[in-house]
Amino acid sequence: MLNLEGHKTLMCGDGTNDVGSLKRADVGLAIVNNKEPSKEDKKARKTMSMWAPKSATAGKTGPEAMEIQKKHMEEYQKKMQAMNGGAGELELGDACIAAPFTYKFQSLKSVKKVIRQGRSTLTTTFQMYKILSLNSLISAYTMSALYLDGVKMGDYQATALGLGVSILFMMLSFSKPLKRLERERPPTSIFHWSLTISVSVQFIVHLSVLLYFVHMCEPYMDRENDESLHHDGEFAPNLKNSVMFIYQWWL
Repeated sequence: MLNLEGHKTLMCGDGTNDVGSLKRADVGLAIVNNKEPSKEDKKARKTMSMWAPKSATAGKTGPEAMEIQKKHMEEYQKKMQAMNGGAGELELGDACIAAPFTYKFQSLKSVKKVIRQGRSTLTTTFQMYKILSLNSLISAYTMSALYLDGVKMGDYQATALGLGVSILFMMLSFSKPLKRLERERPPTSIFHWSLTISVSVQFIVHLSVLLYFVHMCEPYMDRENDESLHHDGEFAPNLKNSVMFIYQWWL
């Protein structure tokens, strides 16, 4: 009913009688009936995971050391099984098949985790769109300004700019969600007024700076004797080309 009325729905369930709702909801979150470990259990698990068999087999070699390692491994597995509520393996039910998200414990705080991860992904995607749009607008003016004087963009320069944008996108992909769920919601469209104003203002500022740099380069441009300013000539870096490249790289 909520979906038919145009609402966005998030459904949590363990699959007992809500498999259909988990599948029809916009966001389905399957909950596994497994007790979430306490802080003491997590601390003990971390301590056991850092256990080193070499400390127990110091001074021993051969079959004796192998036997000690085997006993310690069996003890470690029993303690881990006890922390998991006596279940050796996590059993996934029908809810995990119907829902795109699964939380291995029965706590509903996983809802906040899904929302935080979704907001982080949405914000990162919008940031990439903003970088692409701003870079495209600046590149369009730069190429036009260079073409009017017969100046080309070098292959190495274009490759360096492409690598710079790729590295920037890779760094953005490492972004993590906030630990606290904020009340302010991110935009739902790339044409939101906040994103449009942000890109427009930044483009106006950068365009003004580029126009100023081009005007400063004009007195030093020798269009008659400089072979790099001819359309049919080979590429050679000059003042105008270098200024445009350095400013784009700085962005």
